[in-house]
Amino acid sequence: MAELQQYINRCDGVLLVLLAVMANFLANTLSCGTQNTLTHNMYAKSFLVFLIVYFATNFTSKDDEKPRDLLVASVGVWVLFMMFTKLMPWATLAVGIALMGIYVLGKIRKYNKHEKIHQDTDRTLSEMQRFLMVAGGAIMLVGFILYFQKQKNDHKDNFDMVTFIFGVEDCTNK
Repeated sequence: MAELQQYINRCDGVLLVLLAVMANFLANTLSCGTQNTLTHNMYAKSFLVFLIVYFATNFTSKDDEKPRDLLVASVGVWVLFMMFTKLMPWATLAVGIALMGIYVLGKIRKYNKHEKIHQDTDRTLSEMQRFLMVAGGAIMLVGFILYFQKQKNDHKDNFDMVTFIFGVEDCTNK
């Protein structure tokens, strides 16, 4: 049960990262040099995402977790985030809904625990979270593989794994 809670906490971190990334319309508040770097350097963008993931993972962790464990968890969340950015559109939507479901169910469980609601209810909500995690993970894996195959077919001789992983500055199919 404690292990499940750790994974649920990591989902909170992923959601926090997604919200932070989607808030990029605030970029023009940064200096011009920083804006230029973050606009044109995919490695800098990826590193910034990792820093946000690391902060989010620390933010959602217990105070007594080992720094090494937090770093390992951050790398895992970063890898999942990088995969999330390379899904077929239907899979992005489905995984996003699963993440929101995990988050909302976690908030309900936390409230119920505070209100001392029956343990059977908590067990049911926990199983629902577990189902959403497994289903979301499976959808993410399938969506990632299908997107990888699509990109490899679309770019044939020009396909580059590093570019696939870190992305491109401008999408050709908008």
